[in-house]
Amino acid sequence: MARQIGYCDLCGARIAADDMENGRAAIIDARSFCTACMAESGFARKQAAAPAPPAPPATTRRSAGPAPPPRRWAMLVVPGAGIAALGLLLVFVLTGGEPAKPAPPPPPPVEVSKTTRPDTTGDEAMRTLENLASAGADPSAIMAECERLRPVLHGTKHAARLDAIVEQAAAAKRKLEARRGLEAKVDTFRAEAEGDTTFIRAHAVASEAAALRELLGDAADLKARVDEIVSAHRARFDKEAARLRDEVLGAAQALADAKKYDQAVAAVDAYPAAFRETPHWKELSAMRRAWEQLAGAPPPPTDPPASTRPWHELADEAFGHYKSRNYGKAKELYLEAMPLLPARAPNDKHESWWYYAPYNLSTIFAYESDKLTGDDRTKAHEACRKWLRQAIDAGYMKRKCRCHGACLDHFRKDAMFNPVRREAWFAELEKSAGK
Repeated sequence: MARQIGYCDLCGARIAADDMENGRAAIIDARSFCTACMAESGFARKQAAAPAPPAPPATTRRSAGPAPPPRRWAMLVVPGAGIAALGLLLVFVLTGGEPAKPAPPPPPPVEVSKTTRPDTTGDEAMRTLENLASAGADPSAIMAECERLRPVLHGTKHAARLDAIVEQAAAAKRKLEARRGLEAKVDTFRAEAEGDTTFIRAHAVASEAAALRELLGDAADLKARVDEIVSAHRARFDKEAARLRDEVLGAAQALADAKKYDQAVAAVDAYPAAFRETPHWKELSAMRRAWEQLAGAPPPPTDPPASTRPWHELADEAFGHYKSRNYGKAKELYLEAMPLLPARAPNDKHESWWYYAPYNLSTIFAYESDKLTGDDRTKAHEACRKWLRQAIDAGYMKRKCRCHGACLDHFRKDAMFNPVRREAWFAELEKSAGK
């Protein structure tokens, strides 16, 4: 019986000493391999290629032992092969008997430039923009369309032309806005001129028109509008001046016919100051002077004298009350003295009273009017205007003043006239006083 030296570490079979001695079994890396496991693992082929070891000495013949048990790996191979065959059969049924086709490879990536666009798209967009610009569209609309098409035309041959159109549209927009600003100024000027129904701004309209023409520059059509506005304003001015002339002259003539010359003069003075540079005022002024002379003429010889006292004595006494602020008594004496004043200033010591009497009387009526209402106030204003006009015409404003240097300065600062300084007729008298 052969001598046994161990078991195979793979299959568990017994390894006889003869197999180990003959090289049919071996111990490798402290593990035992039988003859069958060595053959299947490739060790037998490796040993055949290696030089044969020297033959061992002859040993006692041993009888072969029992057959080794079946190998474990052989038992596993058969079930594994069956499972693989079953999987192939299932794939065959599911694919209809046709082998699976491999998926097509993905298409290669298309490289797109970031700075260029197809010329056809740029050409079409540019044609659209050129048509809009040439059609005279609003500059704001052109600029908006440029910004919309900028992504399309960016990087193309039309980019420079796009920028040029934007600049042209911006310049046109600035010009259009400037034009609209000038049109607004002309419209404002028209509204102010048409609103001047009393014509107190007649001189201002003319000066404003000249300044506006200079501002309009080359806008000939706007200058023509300004000229039309001025012409229409002047036509209305002349028409109103003539109408008021007829109205004032009719009322004054009726008073003069009734020998109410003072009232006729006051009626003429009601002619508005705005129209006193017209020929109509010259006509009225001539008649006013005639009535004024008739109003200041002494009464007929058959009539009793207005007073038995000399005029200068009355004026002197009146001035004493005037200085004492006894304006009621001063007015009474001045009114008594006024009809007695000579037609011209006397060349004696009483000369100053001839100038001061009508002036002081006018201040009294102005002062008293502040406490009056209605018709009484109106009458006080008329009396103030009458006597102030007489003082101006007599030359009072050209005389020297002991308190202000010149009577004109005294007049302009005289607080007695404060209640009437805002009246249009007073402003006109003040203006004429400085001439």
